[in-house]
Amino acid sequence: MISGAEPLMPIRSLLMPCSTTGLVVTVVALTISHLPFFALVEMEQQVDEARFASLCLIERPMLNVKKPNLAAAEKLWRDELSTHKCNPSRDWLHANCTMKLADVISLRKHQIGQPQPAELENLYKTAVTSFENLHTCFEAASANESLGDFYASHKKFKDAEICYKKSIAAYESKFGPFCFYSRDIITSLVQLYIEQNRCEEAIALLNKEIQALEAKSTECPVAVNLVRFELGKVYFHMGRYREAEAHFKNAASRGISHLPVDSYIAATAQKLGRKDEAERHFKSIVQSERAMIARHQLGSCEWNLANALELLADFYTEEKRSTEAIPLLQEAFTIRQNAFSSNNALPMPPGIKKDALQKVARQLSSVYEQQGRQAWAREVLEVAAKYSKK
Repeated sequence: MISGAEPLMPIRSLLMPCSTTGLVVTVVALTISHLPFFALVEMEQQVDEARFASLCLIERPMLNVKKPNLAAAEKLWRDELSTHKCNPSRDWLHANCTMKLADVISLRKHQIGQPQPAELENLYKTAVTSFENLHTCFEAASANESLGDFYASHKKFKDAEICYKKSIAAYESKFGPFCFYSRDIITSLVQLYIEQNRCEEAIALLNKEIQALEAKSTECPVAVNLVRFELGKVYFHMGRYREAEAHFKNAASRGISHLPVDSYIAATAQKLGRKDEAERHFKSIVQSERAMIARHQLGSCEWNLANALELLADFYTEEKRSTEAIPLLQEAFTIRQNAFSSNNALPMPPGIKKDALQKVARQLSSVYEQQGRQAWAREVLEVAAKYSKK
C-alpha cells in the first residue's frame, strides 16, 4: 500500500470487536494494511456474507407460516440498513438487505388490485442498481424480475417489459439462451403480452423457446411441453380454441400434473360447444382434488378443492343451472372462510385470501338473487366484508 494513501476499500468494524485491547487493534490493523487489495475485498465479502446469513437466521422464526411476525421482520431489515453505512449503489450487503426489506413490505402490504407503497419501487430500484454496478448478474436478474412484477401489478407494462427483458438477458449472459432460470420470467413476459393483446409476439417468443429447448439434447422433454402449455393459453385467449385444445391435450398426455391442464381442457370443450364433455372434465377435477385430500397426497389442500368447485359452479351458472351451482359455491365459501382460521397454515399473503373470499361471495350472492333469495344474498356479502376488515 502506498504510504499516506487512503485504503481503496475499508474493512468493516465487524472485523474488530470493540472489546479488543489497543495492542490487538494495532496488530490487526498493521496486518491488514499489508494485505494485497484483492485479499481485502475477499475478506470484506466474507464478512458481509456472514452478517447477512446471521440476519436471515434471525428473520426465519419471524416468518413462521402459522404465525408470521412481519412487523418484526421489517424492523430487522430497516435497522440493519439504517446502521449499515456504505455506498448504497455499490454494496453487496446493502443490496441484499434492501431486497429482503422489499420482500417483507410486499408481504405486509400486498393487496390484489391496490397500489403498493412508492417505497417498494424505490427499494427494488436501489437493489437493481447495486447488483448491476457490482456485476453480479444472478442477483441483478432476480432484482429486475421483482421490479418487473411490481410494475406489472400496477399495469405499468412498458416498465415491466424492460425489467423482464433485462432479467432474461442477465440470466442468459451467464447460462445461455432460454436457460432454466429465464423460463419463469419468459412466462411473465408472455402474460404481459397477453394483457396488452400482443398475442402474436407472445406466440413468436414461445416458439423460439421451443426451438431452443428442442435443440438442446440435454433438455428434459417435459420442459418443451411446459412451454407448449403456455402456448395453448395464448391461443385460448385469442379464441383459437382448437389450437389451444391440441396443446393442452399434448400436455395432459405427458402427465404434467402440477399444471391446471384439465381445467383448460374442460374450458376449451365448453367453448367448442361440447357441454357434456366439459361437465365430465370439471366434475373429474373436483373428484380428483377430493381423492388427493383423502389420501393426504403431497400438494393437496382444500384451497385447490375450492378452486375446482368454483370452476364447476361457473359452468353450471353459465348453463342456467343455478340449483346445482349453489351447494358447490357454499362449500367453496366455507373453505375460503376456514383459510383465515388460526390452525390453517396456508403460505400466501392475506390479500389473496380476502380476494378469493370476496370472489366466491359475489358468485354465491348473485345466484341467490337470481332465485329471489335477497336476504341470503345480503348475508353472504356481509360475512365476507367482515373478513376484509381483519
